[in-house]
Amino acid sequence: MARTADGSAETESEGLIPSNPRLRPAGTFTAAAVEGSQAALDVGVGSPDAVGAGTDCCEATYRRKLDTYGPYFPELAAQGVVYSPLAISSYGRLHPEALAIMANMAKKAARRRGLGSHHLLLRRALVRLGVEVWR
Repeated sequence: MARTADGSAETESEGLIPSNPRLRPAGTFTAAAVEGSQAALDVGVGSPDAVGAGTDCCEATYRRKLDTYGPYFPELAAQGVVYSPLAISSYGRLHPEALAIMANMAKKAARRRGLGSHHLLLRRALVRLGVEVWR
């Protein structure tokens, strides 16, 4: 979805954090996810059966990712980069923030393709994502 919306999207970008250039906080690095800035999208899959999952494994995964990269937010922000975890359960349910980012990328992809609506692109992307999680 990111490449459809942003032809310059990259995967597994290195060097985003100057103090630790080998860290890769972005499974996908794109300008299509967050309005007005580059985004480091970090996918995390959580299981409701995992220790520490609590009542919502998506929220637990989302918080864990934020805690891991939180110390580097000032460095990312200085470069105009927003870190955003895309948390998904092992059953295919997305965290609300992940769903909003996917919808934003679908809207931009639809505009690039000259489509009147982003709904079909979003639905197809979510189906593909769910299949990959199950796989």
